[in-house]
Amino acid sequence: MLTLCVLLAIGSHAETFTAKLDKTKRLKTVLPENYLTITDLKVVGPLNGEDMRVLREMVGLNGDDEQVKEASLDHLDLKKATIDKDEHHPSGNQGQYTERGKYT
Repeated sequence: MLTLCVLLAIGSHAETFTAKLDKTKRLKTVLPENYLTITDLKVVGPLNGEDMRVLREMVGLNGDDEQVKEASLDHLDLKKATIDKDEHHPSGNQGQYTERGKYT
């Protein structure tokens, strides 16, 4: 019984990985090799299209936004992140937002 309580306590307290980005540091370069096992991620700084693809991969999606595996990422904190326009690494081509709340 004590072992079960200890395992539950450990499992319920996930450590947050903080990724600090700038114009030269991209998300994949600051994440550890086992980044697909991160459950709690905080991003600080500018995200571009390449970074958005990494986030999609972390939630189990492929390039066509199809679920290909179970996501390990449970919590994503973007409070101190910005999303930059990125002509070189567009994050998707399925549609675009034309008005607030409308996706075509």
